[in-house]
Amino acid sequence: MSQITSTQKLGTSKSSTVLTDGMGYNFAPYTADELWAEYQRPVGSINKHLLTLHSLVVGLQTQRAVDIGIGSTTRAIRGALKATGGKLFSCDIDAKRYASVLEQTDPSWELTLGPSTDFLRALSGPFEFAMHDGAHDYWQVVEDLKLLIPKMKQFGVICIHDTQLGNLEDEMLAALRDGCAGQDVSIVHLPYVCGLTIIRVEGDQGYGAVAPLGKDFQNPTVPATCGIACFPNQGDQPNYSSSTRAYQWLWWRFRRGVGSENYQRLRSTLHQTLGDGGFSKLRHLMRNVLKLSG
Repeated sequence: MSQITSTQKLGTSKSSTVLTDGMGYNFAPYTADELWAEYQRPVGSINKHLLTLHSLVVGLQTQRAVDIGIGSTTRAIRGALKATGGKLFSCDIDAKRYASVLEQTDPSWELTLGPSTDFLRALSGPFEFAMHDGAHDYWQVVEDLKLLIPKMKQFGVICIHDTQLGNLEDEMLAALRDGCAGQDVSIVHLPYVCGLTIIRVEGDQGYGAVAPLGKDFQNPTVPATCGIACFPNQGDQPNYSSSTRAYQWLWWRFRRGVGSENYQRLRSTLHQTLGDGGFSKLRHLMRNVLKLSG
């Protein structure tokens, strides 16, 4: 392997069987057992977030993912991408340390060694998922976010690590604020294990929306998951009829009144007496009565 003096990239491996290089670095995709074992270890800097990352990658049916700062997160994402058939584009600035890791790349994993800014500028979208655990300098994180967000699909997810870490917290939160300024995004912080911030891109960057697992989402009218933020103004709320509102309120009161155990017993009884869908038939009848009376 020649000495790396500038940004280098390799999209396919010279030997697809190489898993661990001479320095002992192993970036092979985690198997299910390996991922669970890593999660079960005593609390480290990132291990308690690995299952979350795996779930997000699979749940978004990720085909193209970005990874800034390679490590155990790289292995977790690669393991998840095996389930979706996707490809990971990774970057790390430490060319000297990770030069031999280029031997481990394959058609599903492309590794760039060099500055994240150059990497992101050269990278073409779209992406459903991105992981940022690289340099935590304020200006670097701001620049990375400004370059990355426009390359994400609508409702795609960017995860950033170490946003609740002691001496870095103020700088990282300020970088999140300024890096996302002017962008249509939602943000939530997971406060444990140094903090993991999840940014969901709400705006359409011109790439269309993600296609989440188990949901037809080709032409969304509301975000992939809809909470109160979806309807910030009264005029944006669903146009429920008075009978529908009455039905929903009565059914809620009924469930509270009978209690959980009796509610489940009623479902079972209706299923036995009215056959499949008996419980739904009762709800449908109740809805129609309210419509006639409303």
